[in-house]
This record gives sequence, C-alpha cells and structure tokens, in this order.
Amino acid sequence: FFLSRKPEAGEHPRDVSGRYQAVGYMRSHDFGRTWQKADGTPIALPGTSDTVDLLDEGESDNPKPGIEHCGQVVDSEGRPYVGYVRHTPTPCRVSLVTPRDEGGWRGLPLHETVEKHWPGWAMYSFKMVMTADDVLCILGEIVPLDHPDANWSPGIHGLPFYWLRDHVEISRIVWLESSDYGETFTSRDVLEFDPAKG
Repeated sequence: FFLSRKPEAGEHPRDVSGRYQAVGYMRSHDFGRTWQKADGTPIALPGTSDTVDLLDEGESDNPKPGIEHCGQVVDSEGRPYVGYVRHTPTPCRVSLVTPRDEGGWRGLPLHETVEKHWPGWAMYSFKMVMTADDVLCILGEIVPLDHPDANWSPGIHGLPFYWLRDHVEISRIVWLESSDYGETFTSRDVLEFDPAKG
C-alpha cells in the first residue's frame, strides 16, 4: 500500500503521496473470486490494509515510512514467504516472513544473515525465487551502509536510496540460498565486485 491524503493549502500532491505505506498478504484459491488471510479467515472485498494480513506499516510525512515490497514465493506445501525492506527508523532493515502453523507470522533471519556475511554492508533491495525442490534463492543488492555520501532518509518522496544514483560503482550483487525454508542461509559469489566497472 502506498497511500496519500488530500494536500493541505500550500502542499504539492507529491508531498503527501505515500504518506501511509504498508505490506500485506492475502490469498485466493479460486483465481481471485474470493480472498482470505493466511489462516483462512475470509476477506471482504475490496481488501484493505485493515482487513488483510498486515505485515508492516507506517505513516508519516517527512521522512516517509520507507517500506518497499520485494516479492513473495511459495514452497511446495503452499506456504508463502514475503520479503520487504524498511528504511525507518533505521535504513536497510530487510525482512522475510512466513506464517506460523499456530497463526500469525514470524520473521526469518535474513537481516542477520546479511550482517554476518557482509559486515558494514546493507541490502537495500532483493528478489526471491523458490526452486522445485524448495531451495529459497535470494538475489540482493548491497552497498556500504556508512558511505560518506549516504542519505537513507526516505524524505518527502519516499525514495530512501535515491542518493545511490550518483554512486552506481559501490553496489554489489549477492546471492543467498536456503535449503531449510529460510531458517539458515549460505552465500555464493555470482558476480565479482569490480568498482571500476560500475
């Protein structure tokens, strides 16, 4: 969800765009005719941030919440895994969550894995796939968290990594794999880091 409010006098519509941000989950077993939460609770249509499984949310003007959805995958048992990044109150907080059998959602140690494998670096964006034999694969982009020009504030435009457009040479592509449904991860080099290539 990336919602606005009506601009007040003197405000540009872009200033309040994305004032409320959230990541939610709902599923359908009949090609979208009806929807439900992960625990099977029906969702009245249209679904809203108040009725879906709400995984994270924030509302503020400056800085904006800085929440970015990074995709979802489903394992062979039909269990979903939802990924997102939040940049407030601290930058590059990557999250990977999955439903608990007893209800609710639990976080998997993606953020801790990034800190362990690449100290001083942070993942600001990632995409996921799940192989046919349930290997969870994550392709991420990392940068030095404390770069001298870093400005992770989402600001009024909600773009926490806008500053990176001037520093494409510092980004690294990394690969993580999990064969135990996100409980642990191993890393693998897929592209050699070469700042000269940009």
